[in-house]
Amino acid sequence: MITVYAPLGMLGYGFPMRSLKAALEHGFDVIALDAGSVDPGPYYLGTGKSFTSRTMVKRDLKLIVEAGQTAHVPILIGTACGSGATPHLDWAMRILDEIVEELDIHPKVARIDAELDKQEVIQAFRNGKIENFETRDRLSEQDIDDCIHIVAQMGIQPYMKALEGGADIIVGGRAYDAAVIAAYPIWKGEDPGLSYHMGKIIECGTAVALPRESDGMLGVIDGDSFIVTPADPEKICKP
Repeated sequence: MITVYAPLGMLGYGFPMRSLKAALEHGFDVIALDAGSVDPGPYYLGTGKSFTSRTMVKRDLKLIVEAGQTAHVPILIGTACGSGATPHLDWAMRILDEIVEELDIHPKVARIDAELDKQEVIQAFRNGKIENFETRDRLSEQDIDDCIHIVAQMGIQPYMKALEGGADIIVGGRAYDAAVIAAYPIWKGEDPGLSYHMGKIIECGTAVALPRESDGMLGVIDGDSFIVTPADPEKICKP
């Protein structure tokens, strides 16, 4: 049996202390959360800026790091600070460095980059190794050349490799949201289908609960089933 704590649906959106305390009382094996979204559009990817405020990202992340230290569990973060390109990852790591120094702790930190070299992408295009997917127009070499940042969406494998290496905190670039949740259970031998299914349900936090404001979820996977429940006992999930 593996319990995943997803403290909120988007790093920097905020979450209440009462749910964090309730989650710690419940117990969990890993903290996993998404820190990005495509919802704001491509602007933030292109500019290398975060659409969440530094103050709120640091507030949320500090609470999460403290919880990880208290529970002695690893922390997995995906799509660092909005879009998961190298500037976003740099920004996230600077904030994490400040937190680690302020808390006077020494965790083993893994950084996983997701940005691709433009020339490698162009070469892949010329070699016919790029397929169009859910796009209105066919990709052109000019489209690639016009891009400022190009990110590849990673799955569970880089996170599992970092866990194998003993990482306490893993900060990834662009990642599939459900993979960040599913990586630890699959690494521990739980069913991949169930792990991804549970991951997709709880990666947006209490968007699947009532009331819907930003908050955390607990996912418990055991054998051939899983249960999701809000960390805050004042919230509910309904069929």
